[in-house]
Amino acid sequence: MTIESLSVEELSREMKRNKMIAIQEVTHHRPRQWLFQGERLTQLREQSPANADFPDGAEIFLVCHDSDTCQQYAERIANKGWTVRYLAGGHLAWNQFYHPVVVGFDEQVKVWQIHRLSRGCLSYMVTSGDEAMIVDPSYHIDYYLGLAHAESVDISCVVDTTLHRDHVSGAARLAAKTGSPYYVPSDERFQGESHPLEEQSTLPLGDTPIDVIVLPNINRQMDLSVGLFYGDRFFLSGDQPIRHEAFRRSVEAHSRMREASEETIVLPAHTEDIALVNEHGIVGVLLGELKKDAHSFPKSGISIDVRKPEAVQDEIVKINLTQEKIDLGTANELEMGISR
Repeated sequence: MTIESLSVEELSREMKRNKMIAIQEVTHHRPRQWLFQGERLTQLREQSPANADFPDGAEIFLVCHDSDTCQQYAERIANKGWTVRYLAGGHLAWNQFYHPVVVGFDEQVKVWQIHRLSRGCLSYMVTSGDEAMIVDPSYHIDYYLGLAHAESVDISCVVDTTLHRDHVSGAARLAAKTGSPYYVPSDERFQGESHPLEEQSTLPLGDTPIDVIVLPNINRQMDLSVGLFYGDRFFLSGDQPIRHEAFRRSVEAHSRMREASEETIVLPAHTEDIALVNEHGIVGVLLGELKKDAHSFPKSGISIDVRKPEAVQDEIVKINLTQEKIDLGTANELEMGISR
């Protein structure tokens, strides 16, 4: 039996069609299955590909290290009536695949949540008029440049809400490429050109001022993290673990958060739990729900671990601090947990 391959661009086009798609990662380390109805993320399962369960009528896309492995697994499931294809380039291509979802918009701003599925990372593009702000971008800056071009906006501001440990930031390079200011929480070890995010009260974006909110540090391993308020509709919470009880208390203690509408959508920098994915495929939670007791959160029983070995995290932090120039292959190896 021969199964077809498809590129990441073709996979992106397939997801725009209104059909059920299951993307099954084939790996020995926490294999996951991402289930989509069209572009809407509906479920995320952590399960072995050997015992994977697929919805009736779904089209299945395998992500493997090589085509021989994909062929082996495809033979086990294709005779059950499913259409099976595999991603050309395997995990390397998967690591560079981004999936945008429109969170919402009004007469002032429009917000995209950009899913980097292989990492569980979330970045954002926010537009106002013909200007765009990029928040927490990953290494592959061409994606953000392409998205801005497709929306006919110019990138005028780039932000890292924290010093990231799980991915190589592309923020400084994106800012330099577009001639934009780069904002990041200050750190005496940082060697690039930047503006201290925590010292800003607002950031300009078109005619819309963006409020900067500093909340207490919850995780000892996490550097200073800063959130961004867009009007009274969207709050980008950065690396804060929003299911953490201490975060809920810090939200209640902050005057700006107390004044905000309970309908404000809180948008994190990582996919923490499938329970936070709403019916529109957006990872987030209403501020009113966040202020409730953490035990009242819906439980899914599915935990997503996107952390990598500490030694690799340390090297990623060093690169983000020193702004060392590395190539795409090195960035992929570090983020995929492969030591150099």
